[in-house]
Amino acid sequence: MEITWFTESNAKIVFKQLIGIVESCHDRGVMHRDIKLENIFLFTEENDQCPDIRLGNFGFATYIKPAEKLHKACGSLYYIAPEMLDRNPVYDQAVDVWSAGVVLFSFLSGNPSFDGETDSHIINNIKDGAFCFDVFEWANISELAKDMISGMLYKDPAKRLTATKVLNHPWMK
Repeated sequence: MEITWFTESNAKIVFKQLIGIVESCHDRGVMHRDIKLENIFLFTEENDQCPDIRLGNFGFATYIKPAEKLHKACGSLYYIAPEMLDRNPVYDQAVDVWSAGVVLFSFLSGNPSFDGETDSHIINNIKDGAFCFDVFEWANISELAKDMISGMLYKDPAKRLTATKVLNHPWMK
């Protein structure tokens, strides 16, 4: 997986748009369920310093009622939340926040947050919540960014940040 990464300030501008889209979807009862780099489209006008983004490919998207839980696993391997990998998955909008956290991790480091030699190794790392901020890659990234990503990639979905809490996180200010 080849990723071009952003400076922290540029990542914040682009990511704020992405998580705003996620929050807007969630407010309307929509879950995307396949947020990944390939589904984020950057648009820039001539002489524009800041790209606008669009979130595409709503093929796995579905409506969800407040407090409802879904049971059909879907999404893309590198971005899928651990609760979707259970034998009998039970999940809600928290899976979109997880996937957005994986995207932000990639924006800032240029690498996937959960990697491995094989698909089963990647799956085990996701289930374990096993990611780390490599000292070299993350040397110039703020502690606030790392804190927010950690909250988005929290293994327990009940304790994971919501899209609204991400938008209100100090790093986003």
